[in-house]
Amino acid sequence: AEVDYRDGAFLSSPRLSPELTAAAVDVQLLERSAYDAAAAAGGGATLLPLGATAVEAAKLLGGRSGGAALLRLPHARGLLCGVGGRPAATREFNHFAQPLLRAPAWCARCAKREGCPSNLAKWLTPEQTGSPRGHGEWCLRTPPPPRFRPGQCVLNDAVT
Repeated sequence: AEVDYRDGAFLSSPRLSPELTAAAVDVQLLERSAYDAAAAAGGGATLLPLGATAVEAAKLLGGRSGGAALLRLPHARGLLCGVGGRPAATREFNHFAQPLLRAPAWCARCAKREGCPSNLAKWLTPEQTGSPRGHGEWCLRTPPPPRFRPGQCVLNDAVT
């Protein structure tokens, strides 16, 4: 939608103008049925339904956000399910986004006596720790989010 995305952490920067910080509009995300009910009741100025396409989200927020320079979303899980528009635009987006959406490799070294599964048991289930990579090392494996498919809704919260 020709709008820059930034992580919300930039809002705490002392270099950010107070006017921009004060002008931020919080957008609430709702399940589609709750969104439809709120919109029918006359609400919805700063609401978005989960499972929207990028085109739909831009259209819904474009005219109702009061011309806000900054929209703050609580999260993006399940928000967009497609790019919208031409199939070629979806392919272009997937090609551009896939390298950017990969989590960097992260490994932990664990005490050899206890091993990684017992050391990481506070935070991860046995299924998540799996078998360690060699003695005393465990690496996080995160699948990339699913690619968008033209004309279909593909939610990014479907991957766990």
